[in-house]
Amino acid sequence: MGIRMRELQTRSSEQRTDLPDREGKNMPAPTVINVKSSNPGILIRAIWFICIGWWFGLIWLHIGYALCATGLFLPVGLMMLNRLPSVLTLKAEDRQSLIVLTERSRVVVYVGGPQVDFVLRVLYFLLVGWWAGYLWALTGYLFCFTIFLMPLGVMMLNQLPEVLTLRQQ
Repeated sequence: MGIRMRELQTRSSEQRTDLPDREGKNMPAPTVINVKSSNPGILIRAIWFICIGWWFGLIWLHIGYALCATGLFLPVGLMMLNRLPSVLTLKAEDRQSLIVLTERSRVVVYVGGPQVDFVLRVLYFLLVGWWAGYLWALTGYLFCFTIFLMPLGVMMLNQLPEVLTLRQQ
């Protein structure tokens, strides 16, 4: 499998025409850059899922949860669980960057879309996310074992990071 080049799509922000800086002056509209990695073709992804992804993803899921249970390796476990859609179906991650130019020609870059507050995400994971995410993932896997519910199961497994930690994709 060859590595494909990332495609950059640039567009101006339509929501706001300008942003105030620290002094309250209006700045030009920020530029939003969507970094999209090319996914392998649907046939390659389907073959991967049928031959490797379903069993390797299940092992990946359980190792990720085991690392989360240790506490010490919680960040590694969450990283593994957030990457489960890529392990299952070779789905590439989309990232969004917001670039703001200031008056002094300084560039400020915000990587990723807006996320839920970090403290709220931690509380959610500790109280609800760890068990709800596990049940969600197992239900998604169950659906993947039937032909008719397989698309729903794959969609559920792709949404696991959001169910687990409220991570916005």
